[in-house]
Amino acid sequence: MSDSVDLRKVVEQVQDFLAPRLDCYEQMIYHYLFRHTRLEGRRQITVGTRTIQARTGAGMGKKGSPPSQRVISDKLRTLERKGCIRIVERSAQGTALVVLLPHEIPGVVVEAPQVSKEDMETLDFFNDPDRRLALLRREGGHCFWCLRGITEANYSLDHVNPRSGPVEDHTYRNLVACCWECNSRKQATPAEEFLRRLYREGLLSADDHQKRVEAIEALRSGRLVPVLEDAGGASG
Repeated sequence: MSDSVDLRKVVEQVQDFLAPRLDCYEQMIYHYLFRHTRLEGRRQITVGTRTIQARTGAGMGKKGSPPSQRVISDKLRTLERKGCIRIVERSAQGTALVVLLPHEIPGVVVEAPQVSKEDMETLDFFNDPDRRLALLRREGGHCFWCLRGITEANYSLDHVNPRSGPVEDHTYRNLVACCWECNSRKQATPAEEFLRRLYREGLLSADDHQKRVEAIEALRSGRLVPVLEDAGGASG
């Protein structure tokens, strides 16, 4: 791509920020235009509705047919109103237009606020609902302890080291996302001892047990830093 654009970042921005603003036809047409412009190192293209019809949308129209040329023409106008393209001119050769990337469209890309490393060490990940899901994402949708699958609907938060003083540690180094069963069973059991119990009960293989022990070490040393995004709450 031209202009030293990071292709991976652009694709992520299209999916994360732009696609939710577009209907299925607009997404289809935008991806086609993106493919034949910015992906090839240029911003502008002249294209006809018949060309778009022939190369996109199979099975999306009535009875499995592509969208009509009128629908495509209408969607080009809505893409322009949403700032995704800029129509330069219409002629017998087709529509000349410029394709814009998500970060070039005002108000589309909303960057998460940057948190310094020092601030991250003091953030409360237990009581702030906007940070709880960051731990679930960090665990990759698996219980930190037994590795069973968990989701936003059924996970909980567990303190690795139970309260040892007047103030409980709610930082990312001491909180993990886990299943309700492990949270209930672990209670005040030291982390390493609880992992040995799961191994003895056959809930962890020898390899998984060793990896969990290493994960505890990585957690405590600050190497498992969650990525903050907009997040909802969960129970813990």
